[in-house]
Amino acid sequence: MVEIQEAKVKYVKQGKLLLKEGLVARTWGNVSIKINDTQMVITQAEKYDELTPNEMVLVDIYTLKYEGNLKPSSELKLHCEVYKTRPHINAVIHTSIVCFYCCGAKMLLF
Repeated sequence: MVEIQEAKVKYVKQGKLLLKEGLVARTWGNVSIKINDTQMVITQAEKYDELTPNEMVLVDIYTLKYEGNLKPSSELKLHCEVYKTRPHINAVIHTSIVCFYCCGAKMLLF
């Protein structure tokens, strides 16, 4: 797994890339990154072009408890369920844009 600060930096970079590629707009969608078997980082609804690592929330995947004053995204449960039911997954990209693509990964569509 990754260190917390490393995950936050990766998150900011990937969030800005999603925005640049047109895969998210304004605050539509979230990215989360699994830190270890019980923790992940996610944001609240933030504009990706203004996002910084300090605006991410560390969350317990099983209890949904989080650290700090910032509240996690309203999509928190969705991300946690993915990590609980598919432990081999290390990041979740949830976007509300109609079209999407995925590189270098097998996908199960349902």
